[in-house]
Amino acid sequence: MIVRKKEFETLLVTMCEQKGMSDIIGNEYVVMGTLDKFLHKEGKKGQLDASTAIDLFLPFKDHWTFELQRGWQPVK
Repeated sequence: MIVRKKEFETLLVTMCEQKGMSDIIGNEYVVMGTLDKFLHKEGKKGQLDASTAIDLFLPFKDHWTFELQRGWQPVK
């Protein structure tokens, strides 16, 4: 999964506002993993509780940070 931080935070704010959790917007957070596509869809329908999601999430193995570089770069 690759996501731009700004895009992710926009989605996070929208989700918090929809769930009535706007008081947590702006707090520090850690992204630890992802959910299987089926489970994600169940969660969007309200058929997956938070404790089950935590038990079934798939932790990320690595964390990479990409930086945009312009122009030609030497072959390494």
